Amino acid sequence: MTRDEAVLKLLHLGPMRHHEMLCVTGWPTDETREVLRGLRHAGKVVLHTAIGERWYELVPESRPVVEKPYINPHSALTAAWA
Repeated sequence: MTRDEAVLKLLHLGPMRHHEMLCVTGWPTDETREVLRGLRHAGKVVLHTAIGERWYELVPESRPVVEKPYINPHSALTAAWA
């Protein structure tokens, strides 16, 4: 099972705060952030923020999803310097 699939299965249970995701998965912060960022850009997960809190949930299937390409800012910067 990929990390993407694992996160999607967790979020099928309900919304999760960012620190809960870190505790449940045990993954390093950077890797967890990248998985969640990729799922957000794929239109599968939505991020909610409030004062001092971030939580994630699945995008409702009834809501139209616009696919956006994920562009890694580091690769764009690297390409500009090449």
